[in-house]
Amino acid sequence: MKNSAGKIVDTGSDQGFSPTRLEPGQEAFAFIYFQSAQSFPAGAALQVKVSYQDLSTPDTYKADLSTVQVNNTGTDIVGESKNIRKDTVQGRVSVDVYCVDTNGIFAGPELGTFADLPDSSDNVAPGASYSFDVGLYGSTCPTYVVGSTGFDQKDMAN
Repeated sequence: MKNSAGKIVDTGSDQGFSPTRLEPGQEAFAFIYFQSAQSFPAGAALQVKVSYQDLSTPDTYKADLSTVQVNNTGTDIVGESKNIRKDTVQGRVSVDVYCVDTNGIFAGPELGTFADLPDSSDNVAPGASYSFDVGLYGSTCPTYVVGSTGFDQKDMAN
């Protein structure tokens, strides 16, 4: 991050993307952790460099799940995600909710939780679904994007 005079005032790195794998034309959300800034200085400019691996390369051990139902109850974002993959997804499964405005621009807050998985093994078998509940903690979030991610058990074994 550079201040209005062009001087570097902070750097950061990603703490994960959701979803982790994209098809051409798709978008992902990322959480970037800055080392020291409490807030952005007035007039600051943010430069983001993104790198990627082609889908033919080995997985990053992350496994995206498909959100099949979601609802804002006024106090929580609740829904159901499903493993549409051929391999088991290993937990803990992370559910991220990003509040956005009507133009799809991030409007905060970013909310998240770990889903209560269907059994004590913390795995989601191929075709299995699980429900999630992400608290809004007094925030309003009329428009939102939801993503669920676990770990690819097959890739972790390699």
